[in-house]
Amino acid sequence: EMNNAHKWVPTKRNGIEGISTTRIRVYGCLLLASAILFCVVAFYAVVGVKWLGAPGAHTTSSSSHPSLYLTIVDWLNHDDYYCLLIPTLIPVTFIFIYLNWLGFKFFQHN
Repeated sequence: EMNNAHKWVPTKRNGIEGISTTRIRVYGCLLLASAILFCVVAFYAVVGVKWLGAPGAHTTSSSSHPSLYLTIVDWLNHDDYYCLLIPTLIPVTFIFIYLNWLGFKFFQHN
């Protein structure tokens, strides 16, 4: 017969390290929304701007100072290097940070 003092009893789960499950879901939704937003902006910067053509030709504004959006879009339209480098650099940086952390954990627990 088993001793009841050592019997495993399920406890109420409060999430990871005391964080509520609702807060984890909110963080997950924010992370997912930011990843989708990043992908949309990066796709627009790499591909969309090239398809639209020169933005200055489509405006009929009489102002001699273009808006910041038109300046950035014009720069992205005529650029072939940084419009690819900046969207690529951000995920590569996060992958490098994760692999650095993972290597440190392996070193720490070995």
